[in-house]
Amino acid sequence: MNKKATQIIEILSTLRTDSISYQKNPESLFRKYNLMFLGNNLNFIYTNDLLATIKNFFHVDVSNEELIALIPTACETLNMKYEPMKAIDDLNNPVPHCYKITLW
Repeated sequence: MNKKATQIIEILSTLRTDSISYQKNPESLFRKYNLMFLGNNLNFIYTNDLLATIKNFFHVDVSNEELIALIPTACETLNMKYEPMKAIDDLNNPVPHCYKITLW
């Protein structure tokens, strides 16, 4: 496994842990990462939002294309569900526009 894949796995693991522990104080979670945690349990995120957090908070230089390619392996490693999302104007593209990740 390459270095970026390992970093993405570590980041997702950290986000999962924090989304569980910050449930009683979601504003702090949003402020800490500048990332929208969604759902009733604040347990899912979208990779198009995650990209800025990876770069600005975790200081990992990764492109959107790299992130999209790494998400399936990272999520499978952590037993996280992920769902490919298509852009409305690009439904025939086999590459997802982004992923919805269920952290736990």
